[in-house]
Amino acid sequence: MLDQAPSPAGSVAVRVVDKQGHTVRRTVVGNTIVDAGRQLAAQRLIGLNTASPVSHLAVGTGNAAPTPADTQLAAEITTIDRAPIDTTTLTAGIGFRIRAQISSATPAQISEAGLFTTDGHGEGTMYNRVAFPSPLPVGPALDLIFEWDITF
Repeated sequence: MLDQAPSPAGSVAVRVVDKQGHTVRRTVVGNTIVDAGRQLAAQRLIGLNTASPVSHLAVGTGNAAPTPADTQLAAEITTIDRAPIDTTTLTAGIGFRIRAQISSATPAQISEAGLFTTDGHGEGTMYNRVAFPSPLPVGPALDLIFEWDITF
Protein backbone atom coordinates (compact mmCIF):
# COMPACT_ATOMS: atom_id res chain seq x y z
CA MET A 1 0.00 0.00 0.00
CA LEU A 2 1.22 3.48 -0.83
CA ASP A 3 1.38 5.99 1.99
CA GLN A 4 1.40 8.84 -0.46
CA ALA A 5 0.16 9.28 -4.01
CA PRO A 6 2.91 10.10 -6.49
CA SER A 7 2.80 13.69 -7.57
CA PRO A 8 4.59 15.27 -10.50
CA ALA A 9 6.71 18.27 -9.60
CA GLY A 10 8.51 20.77 -11.73
CA SER A 11 10.72 23.78 -11.99
CA VAL A 12 11.49 26.00 -14.93
CA ALA A 13 14.75 27.64 -15.93
CA VAL A 14 14.40 30.58 -18.28
CA ARG A 15 17.29 32.13 -20.14
CA VAL A 16 17.11 35.53 -21.79
CA VAL A 17 19.40 35.24 -24.82
CA ASP A 18 20.59 37.75 -27.37
CA LYS A 19 20.47 37.00 -31.10
CA GLN A 20 24.02 35.61 -30.94
CA GLY A 21 22.83 33.02 -28.39
CA HIS A 22 24.59 34.56 -25.38
CA THR A 23 22.73 34.29 -22.07
CA VAL A 24 22.16 37.76 -20.61
CA ARG A 25 19.93 36.68 -17.72
CA ARG A 26 18.79 33.40 -16.16
CA THR A 27 16.12 32.63 -13.60
CA VAL A 28 14.84 29.40 -12.04
CA VAL A 29 11.45 29.24 -10.35
CA GLY A 30 9.09 26.62 -8.98
CA ASN A 31 6.20 25.45 -11.07
CA THR A 32 2.54 24.88 -10.21
CA ILE A 33 0.96 21.90 -11.92
CA VAL A 34 -2.69 22.95 -11.96
CA ASP A 35 -5.68 20.71 -11.26
CA ALA A 36 -6.59 20.49 -14.96
CA GLY A 37 -2.99 19.47 -15.67
CA ARG A 38 -3.11 16.71 -13.09
CA GLN A 39 -6.39 15.50 -14.61
CA LEU A 40 -4.81 15.61 -18.07
CA ALA A 41 -1.82 13.56 -16.86
CA ALA A 42 -4.15 10.98 -15.32
CA GLN A 43 -6.19 10.74 -18.53
CA ARG A 44 -3.05 10.31 -20.63
CA LEU A 45 -1.77 7.65 -18.20
CA ILE A 46 -4.79 5.44 -18.83
CA GLY A 47 -4.75 6.10 -22.59
CA LEU A 48 -7.90 8.19 -22.83
CA ASN A 49 -8.03 9.14 -26.51
CA THR A 50 -9.74 12.48 -25.87
CA ALA A 51 -6.83 13.75 -23.73
CA SER A 52 -4.54 15.79 -25.99
CA PRO A 53 -0.83 15.96 -25.15
CA VAL A 54 0.85 19.16 -24.03
CA SER A 55 2.23 20.80 -27.18
CA HIS A 56 2.73 24.57 -26.77
CA LEU A 57 4.05 27.25 -24.42
CA ALA A 58 2.13 30.49 -23.86
CA VAL A 59 3.36 33.63 -22.11
CA GLY A 60 1.59 36.49 -20.40
CA THR A 61 1.78 39.60 -18.28
CA GLY A 62 -0.27 38.50 -15.26
CA ASN A 63 1.52 38.67 -11.92
CA ALA A 64 -0.93 36.89 -9.62
CA ALA A 65 0.55 33.88 -7.86
CA PRO A 66 -0.39 30.58 -9.56
CA THR A 67 -3.06 28.45 -7.90
CA PRO A 68 -4.08 24.83 -8.56
CA ALA A 69 -7.49 26.10 -9.77
CA ASP A 70 -6.00 28.19 -12.63
CA THR A 71 -7.24 27.14 -16.08
CA GLN A 72 -5.63 29.89 -18.21
CA LEU A 73 -2.87 32.45 -17.86
CA ALA A 74 -4.01 35.59 -16.06
CA ALA A 75 -3.17 37.79 -19.09
CA GLU A 76 -1.92 35.85 -22.12
CA ILE A 77 -0.09 37.97 -24.71
CA THR A 78 -1.94 37.25 -27.94
CA THR A 79 0.60 39.10 -30.12
CA ILE A 80 3.25 36.48 -29.26
CA ASP A 81 2.58 33.09 -30.86
CA ARG A 82 2.37 30.06 -28.62
CA ALA A 83 5.65 28.20 -29.11
CA PRO A 84 5.80 24.49 -29.94
CA ILE A 85 7.64 22.38 -27.38
CA ASP A 86 10.15 19.58 -27.67
CA THR A 87 10.90 16.99 -24.98
CA THR A 88 13.82 14.85 -23.85
CA THR A 89 14.12 12.22 -21.13
CA LEU A 90 16.10 13.23 -18.04
CA THR A 91 19.28 11.22 -17.58
CA ALA A 92 19.06 11.35 -13.78
CA GLY A 93 15.79 10.43 -12.06
CA ILE A 94 12.41 9.75 -13.59
CA GLY A 95 11.03 12.53 -15.71
CA PHE A 96 11.57 14.65 -18.75
CA ARG A 97 12.61 18.11 -19.92
CA ILE A 98 10.29 20.32 -21.93
CA ARG A 99 11.91 23.07 -23.99
CA ALA A 100 10.48 25.98 -25.97
CA GLN A 101 11.77 29.25 -27.35
CA ILE A 102 9.77 32.48 -27.45
CA SER A 103 10.51 35.27 -29.91
CA SER A 104 8.72 38.57 -30.42
CA ALA A 105 8.98 41.27 -33.09
CA THR A 106 8.02 43.89 -30.50
CA PRO A 107 9.38 44.43 -26.97
CA ALA A 108 7.37 42.85 -24.15
CA GLN A 109 7.78 41.99 -20.49
CA ILE A 110 6.88 38.39 -19.60
CA SER A 111 5.72 37.68 -16.05
CA GLU A 112 3.92 34.33 -16.46
CA ALA A 113 4.00 31.22 -18.63
CA GLY A 114 2.14 27.94 -19.03
CA LEU A 115 2.09 24.75 -21.07
CA PHE A 116 -1.03 24.03 -23.15
CA THR A 117 -2.52 21.33 -25.37
CA THR A 118 -3.03 23.60 -28.40
CA ASP A 119 -1.50 26.53 -30.24
CA GLY A 120 -4.67 28.69 -30.09
CA HIS A 121 -4.65 31.65 -27.72
CA GLY A 122 -7.11 31.18 -24.86
CA GLU A 123 -7.76 27.57 -25.93
CA GLY A 124 -6.83 24.09 -24.77
CA THR A 125 -6.03 22.61 -21.38
CA MET A 126 -3.35 24.31 -19.30
CA TYR A 127 -1.00 21.81 -17.64
CA ASN A 128 0.91 24.23 -15.45
CA ARG A 129 1.46 27.89 -14.64
CA VAL A 130 4.49 29.75 -13.42
CA ALA A 131 4.87 33.40 -12.39
CA PHE A 132 8.23 35.14 -12.33
CA PRO A 133 9.41 37.34 -9.44
CA SER A 134 10.37 40.05 -11.94
CA PRO A 135 9.37 40.38 -15.61
CA LEU A 136 11.58 38.87 -18.30
CA PRO A 137 12.26 40.94 -21.44
CA VAL A 138 11.65 39.62 -24.96
CA GLY A 139 11.79 41.50 -28.24
CA PRO A 140 13.68 42.06 -31.48
CA ALA A 141 17.08 41.66 -29.78
CA LEU A 142 16.15 39.08 -27.10
CA ASP A 143 14.51 35.64 -27.02
CA LEU A 144 13.43 33.52 -24.07
CA ILE A 145 14.40 29.86 -23.77
CA PHE A 146 12.28 27.87 -21.32
CA GLU A 147 13.34 24.50 -19.91
CA TRP A 148 10.96 22.67 -17.59
CA ASP A 149 12.14 19.62 -15.70
CA ILE A 150 9.16 17.50 -14.72
CA THR A 151 9.97 14.71 -12.27
CA PHE A 152 7.93 11.93 -10.70
